[in-house]
Amino acid sequence: MDYIHAYRPKERVALAEGYLSCWSIFMHIYTNGIKSGKLREVSVKHASIGKIFIKLEEFFKDHKRLSSFWAITEVRDQSFCINHVGHFSDDSLTKIANETILQFSEYFNQQRYSFNLPIYLLGTPFQQSVWKELIFIPYGQRRSYGDIARNLNRPKAYRAVGSANGKNPLPIIIPCHRVIKSNGQIGGFNLDLNLKQKLLALECEGLSFSKMNN
Repeated sequence: MDYIHAYRPKERVALAEGYLSCWSIFMHIYTNGIKSGKLREVSVKHASIGKIFIKLEEFFKDHKRLSSFWAITEVRDQSFCINHVGHFSDDSLTKIANETILQFSEYFNQQRYSFNLPIYLLGTPFQQSVWKELIFIPYGQRRSYGDIARNLNRPKAYRAVGSANGKNPLPIIIPCHRVIKSNGQIGGFNLDLNLKQKLLALECEGLSFSKMNN
């Protein structure tokens, strides 16, 4: 599937090479970006969380195809059934693959609170605004769908926030698992719901451990 052209309605906007942290977001928009067709996946396994699969795709910055970049386009709990990154991959792919595995491993081992990885996101302007807001939810904390809607100055749009939350293609990196219902119930998740509970428990434990050692 052509990832870009499958989502090319006029209201959609492409965000590429975003570098994320808890408090900052840097995104460059490539309106002429085209996909090369190369797909790879990496996986990270944790004893209590299970196995997570991350899809990497190669993009060219312009139609001349003079320069390209690899970016993460999807995260899920089942294999994409595509080739894993091999030992003889090109340098740029190997670098991002190794960094992705490292950062996810650090997160699962409670040694990392945010991610700093190249991503490629596609979504409506509203979806993008929700996803960006999710990045600012601190590690180990929770927000309701209503909280996110109010932060966007659209207090009645909590259902739309829930819908955008469920369409987040990069769970964990963009922490949609930190959003729950206003009554305290766990709410939905676009991966296995048990995984959402495990991630929340992992962060709560990691935050407690960090406070004990400070």
